[in-house]
Amino acid sequence: MKYGMWKGVFWILVYGFIFVNVFFANVVLHEFGHYLAADYYDLRPKIEFNFSEIGNLSFGLDGVALASIRFDLSDNRTDMIVVSLMGPFLNFVFGVIFLIVFVFCENIRIREIVFMGFVISIGSFLVNMMPMEGVDGGLVFESVINLIND
Repeated sequence: MKYGMWKGVFWILVYGFIFVNVFFANVVLHEFGHYLAADYYDLRPKIEFNFSEIGNLSFGLDGVALASIRFDLSDNRTDMIVVSLMGPFLNFVFGVIFLIVFVFCENIRIREIVFMGFVISIGSFLVNMMPMEGVDGGLVFESVINLIND
């Protein structure tokens, strides 16, 4: 193989490594957001990591969760809305930070990396805010509807 081809393979591996790490950081940050809110409302949160089935990961709603949080449920719907929103909110904040670095950075490699981080973070925010069962947006949507009906 020529040197140029090895250089391309190298950068594919580097970007793949960065993608996996930024994705994992978004998962941890997301769950940490839920943890902070649940702890604030004294719901005794506990973060759990699941690496035993990492080979079975998928991107569907029935996929294996890398991290999850368990906490006591609150009778106060507003508390539950805040706890549900904090995970996606931290993904959004992470995305905005990546965007700011992208705008002000001049190095093309760093810009590519932070743009990838921006897409992962904002994508995670958008997916988690969908008003469907199994994601945070579904819990928020259901809680808001129940608040309106009460």
